[in-house]
Amino acid sequence: MSDQWSAGAAADGGAAVVPGSIAEGLPVNQALAIDSVFRYGMALVREQPVLALAGGGLLLAMTIVMGLVSFGVQMALIPVVADMGDMGQVVSQLVSVGLSLVQLPIQLLITAGMMVAFGRYIGTDEVRLGDLFSSIVPALKVFAFSLMVGAGATILMSPAIGVVVVGSATGGDFLLPSMALAALLGLVAAIALVYVSLGLVLVPYAIAIDGLSIGDAIRLSWSWMDGGRLTVFVTNLVIGLLSTVAGFAIYCLGIGLILQPAVVAIQTAGFAAGWLLMARSRETTSRWAFFERNNVGF
Repeated sequence: MSDQWSAGAAADGGAAVVPGSIAEGLPVNQALAIDSVFRYGMALVREQPVLALAGGGLLLAMTIVMGLVSFGVQMALIPVVADMGDMGQVVSQLVSVGLSLVQLPIQLLITAGMMVAFGRYIGTDEVRLGDLFSSIVPALKVFAFSLMVGAGATILMSPAIGVVVVGSATGGDFLLPSMALAALLGLVAAIALVYVSLGLVLVPYAIAIDGLSIGDAIRLSWSWMDGGRLTVFVTNLVIGLLSTVAGFAIYCLGIGLILQPAVVAIQTAGFAAGWLLMARSRETTSRWAFFERNNVGF
């Protein structure tokens, strides 16, 4: 593939969400930075609070509704599984997995819609609330990518799981050493999983905003995150702490109903801006009104 090529089809199958060409080999000062993620994320929330809170609010509402549905289904199953013995626990777990599989595509549809809507606004100053509900193609591609990541995580963890199974079945003097080995293998797998996940953090944005194939999105994200994993790790750690605070506020103070969607919007918008700064030349992004208004520092 050449060093520069046209962005792919957008969510509606037409032109790319943000016109322009994706250029590789950009200067280091176009890379992700912790301050820029928060600066541009908060700027979008400040400029377009309805768009930002609508996306984050939809995710929060979906999570609450699915939680209530899951609770209701599990409560309704109690009399049924109680008469099924051990099989009842299996049925209960299968139902939980099924509900999660229903929730994930809906969550990804809204998340992909936020990426499309935020990317469009950053690059064109155009606001389309409909993007939050209509980004079906990007959501399906991100869903496929999520399944790939899940399969990879399972493969990474399988040695540790296998040692646990063998150790439990064998018992005796082999049990304690096998648990220690499993813990070590699990730690190594977890570190590897975090490393790989940080390298792939831009894949959903590349898919949603520029319509790239999963393969091209993986290649670019992995290449551009070289040297940037610590930045992404710290950024996500801070956002995770903010989300925890927001979750606490929801249950205790009620203000989290606004805070939680805002945190999600800041994260999504910040990384959408980061992707576009990486994927477009400095000459291109310097002309965008969003960056001019928010002190990109050209």
